[in-house]
Amino acid sequence: MRCSGSRLKTILYKDKPSLYIRDIPMEQIKKDWPELWALKGVQQPEDGHPEGDAFEHSLQVLDSIAQLTLSGQVRYAAFLHDFGKQSTPPEEYPHHYGHEKKSAKYICNFSRRLGVLNSWEKSALIAAREHMKGHYFFKLRPGTKVDLLTKIAKSPLGLEDFRLILVADARGRGQAGNLEGDYLKEMVEIGQEMFARFPSGWLNEKRIRQLRCNWIAK
Repeated sequence: MRCSGSRLKTILYKDKPSLYIRDIPMEQIKKDWPELWALKGVQQPEDGHPEGDAFEHSLQVLDSIAQLTLSGQVRYAAFLHDFGKQSTPPEEYPHHYGHEKKSAKYICNFSRRLGVLNSWEKSALIAAREHMKGHYFFKLRPGTKVDLLTKIAKSPLGLEDFRLILVADARGRGQAGNLEGDYLKEMVEIGQEMFARFPSGWLNEKRIRQLRCNWIAK
């Protein structure tokens, strides 16, 4: 049986999706899902990723997000969030500099070959590109915080689903990522208050961004 888009979709909605992926012959995954296969053997920093390589991390993140939401779109985005790590030259292991930006071509190739919904692809792209900023939200400059919150709010994900992906990402690092469910909840609350105080369309976008930045800075 081919690893089609419909098969992946069925797996995504399972309570523990990784069990069904592990049941697929590796040669079949290599042939039909080469972007996922390429994560096997991709080393990560051991102190932050005791679970193993990027392939194992992706499966654990998928199982973690399955405990947090029934949304196939959000599960898909979480599953693909580290696809950019396959672009890292082995001599740079275990670090993956700029893997967020490098993820786009792998996500697009994977998504379009499998025929997933456009909103699923967009969700995976934004999760992959912005997840590191999300984890370090409280260390970002005010302008970067505003831009991140704005991008996420305008995406198919939204702030809360993005936060759930970050929770799953953290939990997908073995025991080191066993975080509580309120992880980064304040980030969402800040974003919600910011948009309530300074809604889009109230003034020109440049002025609104400036007001949001001033408010965040205070």
